[in-house]
Amino acid sequence: MTSIPGRYTLFTRIPVYIENERVFTNALWAKDLELHFSYISDFALCCPVEPLSNAPEAAVEVRGLATTQIEPLLRDYGYGSILKNIIPNFLSVAKALGQSRVVHSGGAGWAFPLSFYILALRPFNEFEWIVVIESSFWMKPATRRATPSQWFRHHAYRVLLGRCLRCARVRIFTTDSYRRFFGISKENSLIAPAVWIDEKAIITEAEQESRLAGLPEGEVRLLFPARLVPDKGSHVILAAVERAESLLPANALGITVDIIGAGQLAEDCRTFAVMHTGRIIVNYSEPVEYGPHFFKLLRRYHAILLANLQHEQPRVIFDSFAQGVPVISSATEGVREIVNDGTNALLYDIADAKALAECIVRFATDPMLQVHLAKNALAASQGWTHEAMHNNRFTFFEQTLLRSM
Repeated sequence: MTSIPGRYTLFTRIPVYIENERVFTNALWAKDLELHFSYISDFALCCPVEPLSNAPEAAVEVRGLATTQIEPLLRDYGYGSILKNIIPNFLSVAKALGQSRVVHSGGAGWAFPLSFYILALRPFNEFEWIVVIESSFWMKPATRRATPSQWFRHHAYRVLLGRCLRCARVRIFTTDSYRRFFGISKENSLIAPAVWIDEKAIITEAEQESRLAGLPEGEVRLLFPARLVPDKGSHVILAAVERAESLLPANALGITVDIIGAGQLAEDCRTFAVMHTGRIIVNYSEPVEYGPHFFKLLRRYHAILLANLQHEQPRVIFDSFAQGVPVISSATEGVREIVNDGTNALLYDIADAKALAECIVRFATDPMLQVHLAKNALAASQGWTHEAMHNNRFTFFEQTLLRSM
């Protein structure tokens, strides 16, 4: 694989932690950073830096990354820190830009994306810019009236990130709906969903047969794995459970819905699980660490439930498909780009609890549909891995970026 020449600096708000010249971060981010090293000869990072004592317990060392490759930023913890840090961080970004031939930044990060700093400094620096858009937290709600702050953020990000994208040599979007939202042409634009699954984590057809045979015969088990915040639609899940009970035939199998996650609505979910006494059993538990334990958990279910209210593309769909588990999901634009309704998933209108209830009942009362969706879910996982995502990006860099360098 040809390496990208010149200093390539990735700007991110994800922190790293340093001790004795060794660099640590969370396991997923460490894995992603290390994959960059295979096609970037002079890699650098501009990000918040803290002592290892502040790191989460599961932090791991980033192999091959030296402290000399990092331009440190101060981390924003609360609104009071934003003004305090804005000038020092602006100067750090400026320093990193001055040393870079290729600049890689995104559209996320609290309190605002580092791309906004880069946009302000763009007229004073020469570099090739890669901008990645992989989330839509800044979009106004898709199903309810926006508050003034949501309306302002939506339009401010649309203007500022749109300017960043138009200044960039390479644009990467996790869904085509993001490209259309910003009005960006297809030229020099890549649609590359964010996938974190490894090839070795995808189960085989034989393992799928064994998994399906081992599922309980007397009940249908559904999992809702999500951050329990309003935009993930936990209230839609709870409302759908109550509606589904009135639609179930008298002779229907039992249904269990397990909710796992954390967030501001966790207590509401926990209370519902304790108080609910209907035909559908509801349980709540804390989230499971991403990785083998989570994949093993997924394999215990007939399907997962998703209820996103924004037009997002939950990466858990790729994780679920890799374990041969289909999804019942709200039909966000991002979801519609990667699943096929009736083939490996059942889709319903965003925020429509009645439609979700009907999907749950349809799925739970049709064993042939369950098997059909499960087998197609596993088939759909082929080729969707974290390494393949990086290879796809580099091939695109060869076609666009390297020709001009």
